[in-house]
Amino acid sequence: MIEKYFIQKAHVDCLCSLKSWHWLLPNEFTILFINLFGELFITLENEGVYRLRMDTGELEKLANTKTEFYKKMNQGKYANEWLLIQVADNLNDNGIKLKDGECYGFIKYPIIGGGYMSENFKPISALDYITFMGKLYEDLHKLPDDEKIELNLTAKNIYSLSLN
Repeated sequence: MIEKYFIQKAHVDCLCSLKSWHWLLPNEFTILFINLFGELFITLENEGVYRLRMDTGELEKLANTKTEFYKKMNQGKYANEWLLIQVADNLNDNGIKLKDGECYGFIKYPIIGGGYMSENFKPISALDYITFMGKLYEDLHKLPDDEKIELNLTAKNIYSLSLN
């Protein structure tokens, strides 16, 4: 029943949304699935299984092989952590349901102090969210470490960064 925590890839134009992650993703990979929070789980040939994290903008290695990954997924602790099962269940229990092609997106991003409580998520187009987050993290990645910035977001996920 763990599949209920996945977005159907058929409902998301993955290749289009991943163009904005060109700076982080290798040229070749295989998408295993997308969780309800727009995070992609991918395999790299001979390099293991990774999670493209929307909260940090990082590619996190989860296992050295698909076999090891699925073994870990069958342990509740990893599935809960990687799929954010408790958060997804809370959102669903509170009537915040997803339509086809949607994922739960942060209202206030963790990089600026947002957390994982239900009230900090909203349904959003998975394509738009994954694309937006890739562009945002690419711009942030280009900044010097420890640089203080001001991040201004509009209602349509348009942002501006300025150095302080």
